[in-house]
Amino acid sequence: MNKYIRTFCRNLLNITGMWKLASTIRRSNVANVIRHVIHKRHIYVNTEGKIVFPLVNIFIVKGCNLKCEHCVSFNPFRHGMIPKEEVINTIRQWSERISPQTIALLGGEPLLHPDYQAIAIAARNTWKQSVVTIITNGLLLPKVQDDFLKRMVDHDIEFVVSRHINTENYNRSLSETIRRFQKFGVKYEMIESQKSWVTCHSLNTDGVPISPNSNPTKSWTHCLSKTCTTINNNQLYYCSVIFNMLQAVNEGSLPLVEFSGIAKHRFVTLDDSNKTILKYLRNSIPRECRFCLENFENIEAKQIPTEELKHIKLMITKMNNEFNTSGSNLI
Repeated sequence: MNKYIRTFCRNLLNITGMWKLASTIRRSNVANVIRHVIHKRHIYVNTEGKIVFPLVNIFIVKGCNLKCEHCVSFNPFRHGMIPKEEVINTIRQWSERISPQTIALLGGEPLLHPDYQAIAIAARNTWKQSVVTIITNGLLLPKVQDDFLKRMVDHDIEFVVSRHINTENYNRSLSETIRRFQKFGVKYEMIESQKSWVTCHSLNTDGVPISPNSNPTKSWTHCLSKTCTTINNNQLYYCSVIFNMLQAVNEGSLPLVEFSGIAKHRFVTLDDSNKTILKYLRNSIPRECRFCLENFENIEAKQIPTEELKHIKLMITKMNNEFNTSGSNLI
């Protein structure tokens, strides 16, 4: 159903160019209810005893070459990447328990990872019946070699290019990338993110992320990430936002006075039974949904200026030092 809703919105865009209308339809309560009902019906245990579900996200990079103000992964405040061995071990471990219909490799910007090709091929070789996609902002695609594109075609690995910026140089290089994709037969999808930019968290007047302390049920109802299951090491997370928020808190990249309560989220692990994992995926509305906004709105796409970002990071560091010094308990 996710695919059908996206296709309808793409067709609407091609005919009318009305990105905000298409985005509103895709994020409407009706679409969300339909999407989640279909999603739940596609979660089951197959004859091999593995849990089947529509999508699993695997984050391989923490940072990004863009500094999007309302990044749902908080990448402007983070840096680094997950070692290849750790990612491949995650893939191999969970391949014994789950059979996702689509595997998405993302970040941050996944093409920043020096071993992204090996990771993508490992995912393809492990889950042979799944769709494997690399989700990228496209900035580094002009630098990839033709041999790489041929290899991606040979292994049936797809790209989702999310256009976060709209500049003449970027558009020119992206047009060349699409030409190369078409030349070699690379499967790809374009998402015009800069035309339907959506945020799930709040910023204070200084640009520091803060908790809106929302009604969890209302946030969950509007959320598009509740079908974005994420795996990391031996852990499986309900959604990508909770995963990245928890990672950012552990790294000290978010103000603890606002977000330390995310540490109370109880994810599931490889040690849990299929019954426990199914219950976690199907039924619960996590209390941690309170850290996201109750209503997702289209906003202006912005990049954080370098000097401003440095100042925000210093403020977060200062806030965390004060929080730790005060001996505050988790929220």
